[in-house]
Amino acid sequence: MISYNSILLDKFCFVQKKLPSALEDKIWSLEFKDFGVCDGELRYRIRDVEDSLRLELIDFFKTCTEDEYLIQTLNDFHFDINKMIQGEWIEMHNEVSQFCPFEVILWLSKSEDFVGRDFLIQRHLGRQKVRPTNGLVCFLDTTDPDVFHGVDKLISDHQIISITGGLGRKEDFRND
Repeated sequence: MISYNSILLDKFCFVQKKLPSALEDKIWSLEFKDFGVCDGELRYRIRDVEDSLRLELIDFFKTCTEDEYLIQTLNDFHFDINKMIQGEWIEMHNEVSQFCPFEVILWLSKSEDFVGRDFLIQRHLGRQKVRPTNGLVCFLDTTDPDVFHGVDKLISDHQIISITGGLGRKEDFRND
């Protein structure tokens, strides 16, 4: 189980969880707004999901922790959903927040048979790659300006959904 102390210490905490089938089907069936191509960055998004889905996602993320502080903070989370397609990536960035000390991410994929799309994490001087699998959950620290994350280019003709949640962002620093 993930705790707030583990988030502060490790910066990125992962747990594999099975999303209820009905909720996963609902997410895959959503209509994504096309924001157009912007230098390979994500094109298909849903900003601030509707309230009934938001509440279902909050309940799901609460199953990843027994930490009362995380559970209480999750109650006020809002979520964006992104659908990544072939050729897209996300630049390294940092989401320092004055409103929320952590963010959550959930990845959904209909298959594990794809190339690219590794989740990149950078803690101070070291960079690592994490392969997102269906149901992988990440709680990440948004208090440390030296911690960055991003995504490698998706090489395969495949779609991967990522759901990100938080209370609000103060700044979005780019690691250029």
